[in-house]
Amino acid sequence: MGSQWRSGVILALFPMVLMGLSLAQYDSADFGLECTVCDEAHSESAITCTWRRQPNDTFSALFKISKKALGRCPTELTEWQSCNLTSVNSCQIPFHGCADPFHDTYYVMVNSSSMLFQSINFVKPDIVKPDPPENLRVSSVSSTALAVEWDMPRCAALLFMSYVCAIQYVSQRDNITREKEIMVDMPNPQYVMLGSLVPHTRYLVRIQCRQVIGELWSEYSPFIDVKTNESAPASGPVVKTPEVAWKNYRLGLRNMTLRWEPLDPEKWNSETLGGYLVNVTDQRTRETVSYNVTTSDVDLYSLTLPNLQLSEYQVNIMAYNSKGLSPPSRALQLQDISRRPDQPRNVVATVTTEGDALLSWQPPAAIGGIWDYYVSWCEVERDHRCAGNMNVTSVPGTQLSLSVQDSWLPYIRYRFIVRAATSAGKGEPSSTVYLYSVEGVPSSPPQNVTVEAETPTSLLVSWKPPPLQDRRGIITKYRVYYYVTPTVSGQRMASVEQSVAVNITDDSRPVQFSLSGLEPFTSYTVRLSAVTSQAEGNKTQPTGARTSQAAPSDPPTDVQISDVTVNTVALSWTPPSQPNGIIRYYIIKHEHGNDTRSEGSHTTFVLEGLEGDTDYAIQVQGCTAADVDPCGPPSPVEHVQTKVGAPGNVQDLQAQFDPTDGDVSVSWNPPALKNGRDISYIVSYGRKDLQNDGTAITSTTYWTDDKLDDTCSDGLELLFAVYARTRDPETGQLFDGPDSTERLSCDDRPGVSPSSRDIQKDRLTLEAKVGIILAALVACIVGLAALVPTCRKMYKKTKNDVPGPADFITDSNQGIYSYIPDLPRTLNNLHIVSEQTGKTPEIMDDFSKLRVERQWSHDSAFGSDYGNNNVDFNVAEQKAHYSVGGSSSGYSDLSDEHATLQSDANKAENSNNQRSDVADYSKLDVDDNFKDLKVNYVTKQDSNTVSPEGSKNCHSTHSSTDNLETITDYSKVAAEKDHKKDLDVSYVRNTGTKGNKFGGVQTSEQSSPKHADIPYTSYRESPGPVKCKIVCPEKVPYVTYN
Repeated sequence: MGSQWRSGVILALFPMVLMGLSLAQYDSADFGLECTVCDEAHSESAITCTWRRQPNDTFSALFKISKKALGRCPTELTEWQSCNLTSVNSCQIPFHGCADPFHDTYYVMVNSSSMLFQSINFVKPDIVKPDPPENLRVSSVSSTALAVEWDMPRCAALLFMSYVCAIQYVSQRDNITREKEIMVDMPNPQYVMLGSLVPHTRYLVRIQCRQVIGELWSEYSPFIDVKTNESAPASGPVVKTPEVAWKNYRLGLRNMTLRWEPLDPEKWNSETLGGYLVNVTDQRTRETVSYNVTTSDVDLYSLTLPNLQLSEYQVNIMAYNSKGLSPPSRALQLQDISRRPDQPRNVVATVTTEGDALLSWQPPAAIGGIWDYYVSWCEVERDHRCAGNMNVTSVPGTQLSLSVQDSWLPYIRYRFIVRAATSAGKGEPSSTVYLYSVEGVPSSPPQNVTVEAETPTSLLVSWKPPPLQDRRGIITKYRVYYYVTPTVSGQRMASVEQSVAVNITDDSRPVQFSLSGLEPFTSYTVRLSAVTSQAEGNKTQPTGARTSQAAPSDPPTDVQISDVTVNTVALSWTPPSQPNGIIRYYIIKHEHGNDTRSEGSHTTFVLEGLEGDTDYAIQVQGCTAADVDPCGPPSPVEHVQTKVGAPGNVQDLQAQFDPTDGDVSVSWNPPALKNGRDISYIVSYGRKDLQNDGTAITSTTYWTDDKLDDTCSDGLELLFAVYARTRDPETGQLFDGPDSTERLSCDDRPGVSPSSRDIQKDRLTLEAKVGIILAALVACIVGLAALVPTCRKMYKKTKNDVPGPADFITDSNQGIYSYIPDLPRTLNNLHIVSEQTGKTPEIMDDFSKLRVERQWSHDSAFGSDYGNNNVDFNVAEQKAHYSVGGSSSGYSDLSDEHATLQSDANKAENSNNQRSDVADYSKLDVDDNFKDLKVNYVTKQDSNTVSPEGSKNCHSTHSSTDNLETITDYSKVAAEKDHKKDLDVSYVRNTGTKGNKFGGVQTSEQSSPKHADIPYTSYRESPGPVKCKIVCPEKVPYVTYN
């Protein structure tokens, strides 16, 4: 046996020797060589060495034990030995019991066929790697825990009894790997609990171990697949904001719709989800109502909560399965949306047989959800006031009556009110009800009774209840008595008194009542009384009023028609017999026009604006001052036919050329008033510049001619005149209306060349331009002429400030006269043109009402300055010279009330400012001091009767130079003047035989035959009023200013 072992060792060492001889030819490399053993001393714990595979290489492995093992192990074990290959990259070193498992060193070397090698050395404790645990068992013990059991490998049961094992478990829900380490003491059972797991979740579990003093872990055991048990859902759903599906404040109810998100299946904690449980808790009563939403419902994720109060609620939603309920979702608050209630209705107070007060009522009409009712009562000392504190008691909101016990006194009024309360608070009090424990009869009648008209058939009666202390009970109604008030004249007799009852519910309030069924515009007398449950009280004093006016009940009668003309009809009628008021106007109806209104109560009317030769159906309707429908029925129809007469103007007359053949067509519309049924039209036509007019008669409203265009030439016009003619069918008489004319330019006829029209247009344009140039030249000349007096004034002003005259022609009715010829110096005819007429100047041939006025002024801009103060009168070329007495300036600040004209011959005679009677009014004097000079020419007067009022009579004193004649033909007088700005000529009325008073010209009852219809007065553009000073002229001289 020993020889065999030795020979074997020799054979084994032989390749090592050869390798040792050639080792110097190998290079070192890293093949990842490592060795492990499951236990240091276990007899089955062979050392396993592994290395990485290398392509195209083969390996051999050697090992040996350190020299320390000599004496315990064979010598050859301390030399290189072949390691038995178990694969191309592994080998095993068998267990050697002689070796010290904790101190002997092992050497291992791996050689490759590519001349590379790697060697390592170790002691067994450094390479211990236990075998994986065996027989791993995992079971679910709850929804959140797993029990894990296993067996330790066989080679781990010798020397070391403590191991560290790591249990690894992977959740299939979140795919997260978790690990738990435990200490295992052999030979105790190997068992561990994995907690805090997710219910109803698959887990993959495996285990690995290592020695307590070792560092190498065993390989993992195979995975074990296991699932935790089911449990209640992990949480409630996510709830959305609730919505109000319906609400009713009157009922105090609402429906709320809840919606939530579907619960995540991972939170179900079971295979299936059973549904959702909704708990609704009334925060006031703490009552909870539950609603179950199952998977069989149509909508699993919403719920409408019906008939909830308007108060506050808390809502919790929970999911559930076969294992139970989830925790509740976030609490949801349904806000209190209640309102303060309105007042309870129909409150009634009665006395029971036991003498108690029984109150009953109905819930508020608008706000429901009543929690409580509060009943208050008190003893009434004054109307609507209570003595002392109110007594209050309450009942639940479901109760609608209450019996109140108290010490009730007879004939004393008690007031009761009821209030409803919701979660928002107490509402308004009910209407007040009153109660007497014992009632009597009112001791006084109603107060403050007023009666006034309301409608034609009703009166508005108003009153207040009797004083509180006189009612002696609850007034349940009033009785209204009324009758027709008799008139003094006896036209209306008193009617039988009637009455009507007015029921009330609150006897503390004033009452208004409409007393209807009366006659229009009739006076009535009214009385009232109050009634309790016992009897009726006294009546009030009579009060009267009259109903409003209404439309007449019958139409006007006896309608008469007279004085029928072409366009008018005279009517008369008899008023309605029942006017029901005062007739304010009548309406005359006729079928061919608008209704005509005749103001007042007159019963005659002339209907104007009618169409001639027309049948009219006429009715008359009476109307009062009624507010609504004031007019009564119309009278029966009366027929009348107007007479035939002259028609009016034809309308819309137009003339034009036919654009194709040049025919002239004239069209028009009939007159507004034809005034006859048999009507024709007469058309006169021809060239405007010729007298060869033609005439045509037609019964239509148009006429054409194909010859007139032949008479046309450029620049000429055709003239058309059309009038209507009617014929009386009975007498044959013809009536012609007025003409209507229309012009038609020959330039508009077809075929006229555009060049001809352009020439005509250019000619007119040229004439317009020439006219504008001439007007500009005239304006320049007038402007230069106007500057001459201004320059002269500026020159004169430095020398003399004598006031100058301002003369002008005016007429307040006809406008300012704008034209007086400057030349010749002696004017045989005075031309006066009114701005309003603007037509041919009027030659005045009747000067019996001519007046010339002159105003003197300091303002040089208002009139020319004069170097002397002389006035010349020129009558029929016979002149007399008059000068102005006074200061050298011709002006004095003294009053001008005595200003006169005096001749040169009479200056000395009148130097003392005295006047003598003037028989010849051509020699008028002017006093020394004057401010304004006004000369009036009036009709020749009797010299003995003309005397200025307040001054001496005017006398004539002839001198050799005053050889004047009396002028009776005023159409031949003339006027001269040197310097004038304006001449004021006014017509005044004849003053008659009484003459003119000083200071003004009187009007007369007669006027000139030629100008009798023109009342003329003076118009002055001056700083102050013109004073008339000389009013006595017998002659009619015209004035020349020097």
